[in-house]
Amino acid sequence: MKSVTERGVPPQGASRPTYLTSSPHREHVLWRFWYDLTAAPEPKGEASFQQMEHFRRGRTVSQIIPALYVLLLISIPARFVGTNTYLTPIIKGGPSRAQARHCV
Repeated sequence: MKSVTERGVPPQGASRPTYLTSSPHREHVLWRFWYDLTAAPEPKGEASFQQMEHFRRGRTVSQIIPALYVLLLISIPARFVGTNTYLTPIIKGGPSRAQARHCV
């Protein structure tokens, strides 16, 4: 008995391929805490492709955010030694006084 019909479609009672099934992930305690704060929960059982994609994208963004924070921390010393007036408001999180005067 074949696991795939003549048209390449698995029969109704066939199990899903292993690349579509999810296995429990084992991550570090800090990552698990971070994912609980920032990502969608992992789908249980046999989730649809759309649910798995939503989960995967959430995890990817959750991994990018700490890297951006590290880059921000690295750029803080440049504020004190550099002459770039546009870097200061980026680090502070708002417009500088000189830029605010130009906007008004």
